[in-house]
Amino acid sequence: MASPVAGASPAAGASPVAAAGAAPAGAPPVGKPGGELIYALATRFDSLDVNVTTFSVVGRMGFHLFDQLVREPSAGKFVPSLAERWDVNPTADEYTFYLRKDVKFHDGTPFNAEAVKYTFDRIVNPDMKSQVALSLIGPYDSSTVVDPYTVKVKFKTGYAPFLDSVAQPFLSIVSPTAAEKYGKDFGTNPVGTGPFKFDSYKTDSEVKLVKNPDYTWAPAIYRHTGGPYLNAITWRIINDPATRVAALKAGEVHVIEDLPLQNYAEFQGNSAFQIVEGVMAGSGYSAMINVTKPPTDDVKVRQAMEWATDKAGIIKATWNGLFQPACSVLTSITFGYDQSTCQVYSYDPKKAADLLDQAGWKLDGDVRKKNGEELVIKFYYRADQPVNVSQATFIQASWQQVGIKVELNGLAQAGYFDAVRRGDHNMQP
Repeated sequence: MASPVAGASPAAGASPVAAAGAAPAGAPPVGKPGGELIYALATRFDSLDVNVTTFSVVGRMGFHLFDQLVREPSAGKFVPSLAERWDVNPTADEYTFYLRKDVKFHDGTPFNAEAVKYTFDRIVNPDMKSQVALSLIGPYDSSTVVDPYTVKVKFKTGYAPFLDSVAQPFLSIVSPTAAEKYGKDFGTNPVGTGPFKFDSYKTDSEVKLVKNPDYTWAPAIYRHTGGPYLNAITWRIINDPATRVAALKAGEVHVIEDLPLQNYAEFQGNSAFQIVEGVMAGSGYSAMINVTKPPTDDVKVRQAMEWATDKAGIIKATWNGLFQPACSVLTSITFGYDQSTCQVYSYDPKKAADLLDQAGWKLDGDVRKKNGEELVIKFYYRADQPVNVSQATFIQASWQQVGIKVELNGLAQAGYFDAVRRGDHNMQP
């Protein structure tokens, strides 16, 4: 499912993510220098360190602050960025990157093979407690500096998705000098090679990025490969949906994300605004299951949860019917997507009940039991997000029909992340 984004007339040269009215026919518009784009984020985040964060919004900002070794303009197609070219050995456990020689970090230090090695070694350092980046780097073993602008990355086993991983912002290359200087405070003093430089961060309020005047190494896939047209981007954090909408209407921000569903029709019918929708990359909007905690350590229980989930019903009840149900673990624009996986699961409560019977979970009144224990799923979610609350209550009622008891745990943002990192949950959105 995709989250709609609404925008008012942006500053000169802004990205067409959200702009006033429809674009004219013919040639694409030419950017004009100057201006500041103000983008309203819907959530707070943990750190601006892309190698550490758990937040996709930080990745979004990271595309402006940092560069990646390669870019992926469409699923499975990779083009040069910081790496001019690369080789992959037949077993996909060794990748060699040949790097650009004209790139500098925002602190003036050179980008080179040592910086790539430093970044990847930093991600797998347990002291860093890396989140998304650690999952993307997979079975990483080591990096070897072949020469100042050639680096060889080795894996413990074959790792075919690595090019996709290094195209993500979370494996962006950071300045070793800055990372050593700031240590754990690098997350509030990020230094990369991207088209924008970090200017300031007011905790839980706003992030300001300013133009990198030295930027000349944008990937060739872009219409404009020089420095950015914009002078600055400000990412303003506005948690409350109604306040975000009011700020957009008042012209205080140019773009808002997570447009409240109740405002969708209003903005859709107003030519002063444009709603931009797209297929979300990755796994889409999904619920993650803790496979180490009973009873979700049992594959049959997990499969039953899938069969018992009325995704179309959730979208109708929670999302005003605006989106399409997911049918695969990956969305259609994601590298590795396989259409045939869409045939694996559908909504079938009887199959869910049969699987639970096979797993020894027998219906006893309204709840299934096994060895005297009730089948209880601890569902943790953020209570400050109305959609999560609505989905959780829908799932609770739906799964009750097959004898699964859902214990709802709605928490504020900080408590929620603490709980799921401890593994208190069976499921989380």
